[in-house]
Amino acid sequence: MVQYGTRLLSLDGGGTRGLSALYILRELMNGVVPGHGGSVRPCEYFELIGGTGLNGLCALLFARFCYTVNEAIDFFHDISGKLDGIVSFRDKVLSGDVEKDLQDWVGCMSDYNDPKEQLEALRQGTVQDCWSALIEKNVSDGLERYEHMVDGKFDFKGVDGKIEAGRSKAFVVSSESQGYGNSGSVSVDHQYHVPTLHRTYECRHGKSTYTLYAIGLGTVASPSIMKPGVIFPDFLATGKHSQHNPVCLVLEESRKLWPGLPVSSLISIGTGTFDLERSCLKSLMVDTAKVCFQIAERNRNLSDDIERFVLPFDKKLATAYCRFDNPLVNTFLEHPQKDRILGDVKSWLEAPVPAARIAMASRILKTNRFPNSPEDMVALASLASLLRALNVAGYARESLTISDILANYILYESDVDSDGSFRKLCVAAKAELLSSSILSRQKVYTQGSEYPIPEDPRSEAAVLNGLGAFGDQLPGGYRRPGPPQTIFDYVSAAYYCLTLLRERGALQLDQPTFAMHFQELCFVSELPQISNSTVVEKMEELLRLTTVAALCDAAAVQLLRGVRSLSYSGAFIRHVHDVLLTVPIRRNSKIIIDPIASLLALLMETKNWSPTRDSAISALLKAGAPGNDNWSLVNLAMSRLQMASSIESNSPDSNNTLSKCAAFVNMHAKVWQTKALEMIVPCVQNGWFPLIRKSLCAEELISDAHLSGSADIMRQAETGFRSAAQAGYPYVLKKMLECLGINFCKRLANQPNEQGLTAVHLACKHRAPKEVFRLFHILVSDVNSKCHSGRTPLSYCFPDQKALPSLYQSTLDLISELFLPTTAPLDKPKAYGGHRNGRSIDPRTADFRIIIDHLVSRNADISIQDHNGMTPLHIAAKEGWGDNLDVFFIHRHGNLNRLQTQCLTIRDYSEYTVLDYSRMAGDRGVIQGREDVIAAEMTKHAIPVPPKIVNTVPVHDIYMSMPMGRPRLPTPEPAANLSCRPPPRSEHRPANTPSPQPYAPRFPPPIVYHDPSIESNRNLDTPSPHPTFPVSQAHQDPNFSPYVPRDISPTLTPTRPQFSPAQISHDQRPHPPGPSANYRQ
Repeated sequence: MVQYGTRLLSLDGGGTRGLSALYILRELMNGVVPGHGGSVRPCEYFELIGGTGLNGLCALLFARFCYTVNEAIDFFHDISGKLDGIVSFRDKVLSGDVEKDLQDWVGCMSDYNDPKEQLEALRQGTVQDCWSALIEKNVSDGLERYEHMVDGKFDFKGVDGKIEAGRSKAFVVSSESQGYGNSGSVSVDHQYHVPTLHRTYECRHGKSTYTLYAIGLGTVASPSIMKPGVIFPDFLATGKHSQHNPVCLVLEESRKLWPGLPVSSLISIGTGTFDLERSCLKSLMVDTAKVCFQIAERNRNLSDDIERFVLPFDKKLATAYCRFDNPLVNTFLEHPQKDRILGDVKSWLEAPVPAARIAMASRILKTNRFPNSPEDMVALASLASLLRALNVAGYARESLTISDILANYILYESDVDSDGSFRKLCVAAKAELLSSSILSRQKVYTQGSEYPIPEDPRSEAAVLNGLGAFGDQLPGGYRRPGPPQTIFDYVSAAYYCLTLLRERGALQLDQPTFAMHFQELCFVSELPQISNSTVVEKMEELLRLTTVAALCDAAAVQLLRGVRSLSYSGAFIRHVHDVLLTVPIRRNSKIIIDPIASLLALLMETKNWSPTRDSAISALLKAGAPGNDNWSLVNLAMSRLQMASSIESNSPDSNNTLSKCAAFVNMHAKVWQTKALEMIVPCVQNGWFPLIRKSLCAEELISDAHLSGSADIMRQAETGFRSAAQAGYPYVLKKMLECLGINFCKRLANQPNEQGLTAVHLACKHRAPKEVFRLFHILVSDVNSKCHSGRTPLSYCFPDQKALPSLYQSTLDLISELFLPTTAPLDKPKAYGGHRNGRSIDPRTADFRIIIDHLVSRNADISIQDHNGMTPLHIAAKEGWGDNLDVFFIHRHGNLNRLQTQCLTIRDYSEYTVLDYSRMAGDRGVIQGREDVIAAEMTKHAIPVPPKIVNTVPVHDIYMSMPMGRPRLPTPEPAANLSCRPPPRSEHRPANTPSPQPYAPRFPPPIVYHDPSIESNRNLDTPSPHPTFPVSQAHQDPNFSPYVPRDISPTLTPTRPQFSPAQISHDQRPHPPGPSANYRQ
């Protein structure tokens, strides 16, 4: 029985050796995909990969760049060949017989006199060259390279090693040693030589803090083999650690990331062994070979200890653990013997014991692990709906959290034996409800405040999921569901009908709601009659297919925004492939086919498609019939044909798929000639890259010939360009730039719509990714253009917070209430620079902060006033975006200092300054006026800060005169003959009566409970301006005694706290003139 859980891969380090491990990995993948193991991407089959040394570099390649096994082997051949010939290379450097960079190589050895240390330095330089060249090769996209340009050159050292949440994770092992701190002093507060994990991911117990270049050179460093290639901020990575077999670290990290989840497969691959005497090494290489031999021995001893002392006491781990280490002896230098090593690996794996282990491990990896209950599917579809809504509305950080939840939900729920259907239905109901709310607010935010939020913003999926989870008591109240509109509605409708079909209740099947949804589902799929016994089975297949379409729709929108998260999840990609092969698509349903075909085409565009999955493309094309609405399939076919020109694959499946793609494109070539122009906007909105190029260039489908009589595309291109900018699709904009040219796109970027909004305005308003603004900078877009209301793009970075609410707490509540699994850190982002450096801010604020910083650094004029006389700084303070106010004052270039002073002193047409708006906004949760920032900047610019005016509420005289040193309690009504009244208001205060305190706190009237069972004259009433009370109960100054009657009996005096005159403080200062001078006490 296959045990579900995490799949882990551990790659040993062996100094300069490790080719044997990659050969074993390829043979293992051959068991998973027979005949195509080298074309498999390990990141699609392993949740966590750990490595060290040169194989640590391969672990980074698998996770960061999604390398196939063959691509990693090619890289290892290149680097091992150079390392094995390092002695000959040193001789060439010393003799000056080097073709290029002679001075650099001489500089590598100049600090060392010992020839052995010179070899270590040369190895470090060789790895550095190979690693930097590989980074430059894989970071080939212009927008990504533009971020790391320094003095006109690509800075490969600045490429981030972090990957998005939800993908396969990897870490490499390094160690700390004495290094240099930020102040230049030697840091000594580290536990030296303790293994340190450099992660490509962020988690709650560790973060990715270093660049890809740094962690790569940090893991290959090793004493007597390779000098440290990088000095980290506070330590030097020397590689002096003993964990060159990182299997224990991989297991420990897995249990931290996924607590409670068992291990399904733990593959540990060693580097093999060699014979020193048979190696015939030069004298300078002997010490290095001895160190590599010791590393291999320690790795082997650790694996022996695990089999002797761990596996007998952990039966679950024993069934998951597989160790592969070639025992056949070879020589030290691997590159000259690479063919022999490959033959030894194959012959060893054919032995009974290794072959059985390969078969067992392949069977576990081959198994599709995906939650398959109907409740799981509707929950996954609802989370996908939430993910799509967050991406459409621009909530980037929250969408990454939901992506991570989806990936971990697949891991955890595929391992759960119990049903848990009610919890999953609650997940579906609440996720879809939040999604509906986000989309309705986003629609109002996009169209303007004149379009109010509907009274019931719930989608049909939200209503159906609520009915399934809570019955008639669903959140928002009951209403009859309408016909499905989106793919997410179809998933909920399929689950609703499936539930009623399983119960087979005559009354329920006769309901109009069931009849309507069943008819709609029959329209998108060929379902049998209700009386047919196979209807339940067919409905389950439809539910699986619609769930895959919903997940593909969300993943495609996220990928178009430049985030490779859910679309790079290995379990999800394998599930899509399996469903397309096992579930027949019986009707050409556009709402199901389009999302799946669009995602597969995007995966090819991002070079993350393996030809081993071409059978899924054939299944989709088979469902498409000749017609006018199959453009998603035409785009898919063209993407596969373009991919074939760059990737060679001679397998029969690939050749069959290519022939089907060519035939499908030819089938639609004639229709394209008449529809090319009107397809520009749909192609841009869906991210159909091959068709974008064909439509913008007015070319035929099957050739590069131009279409005759093509109309002017200016209007369509304008609409498409603004649509892509608003949606935040940077690579769609880049494709349009490549097709239309930079001069044409410059006009598109600055062309306003009917509201006067340019593409830059729309990108700012909807928080487009930073890559979009890099593209606008290349196009020299006008960052100071005004819309019809006089606002610049910078002003749209401060919208009304009611129209764009914070969803950070809502996301946390969803996770905590429904126990959703996640490995990503849930803390708020940090704001650096300016005031209160390193403070936590809302994710919305962090997104806008990046855009504001970009605009201000690109000479955006912060003093431009709109039609209300408000500058962007005024709008920011008024709307409560105080956490971003300091961004206006971080930069100091050009005349920005003068503009800052001008903004701080400008009054709008309501006569308010920025400081006034900050004070009015105050500090109310997400609304932050941040008066301290404005006051500090005014002081810095030598602008007087006016005092804060406190608005007071008028209070009656009686409350002003009450002494503050005594308790102020309500008094019961006295008897009628014991009452006395204060003197009338016309009488003057005696000369010796102290004046009331002018700055005393003003208390509101006390709230008194009125008991209806007691007569009103016996209740405690609120003191009135002319109260009636016994003098013995009056807390007043003894000088008020002339108005006290002398005939009050002391026996009737209620018990009260007694105060001496010394305990009563009086303010003898003269009261300021005005009406308060006549207040009586």
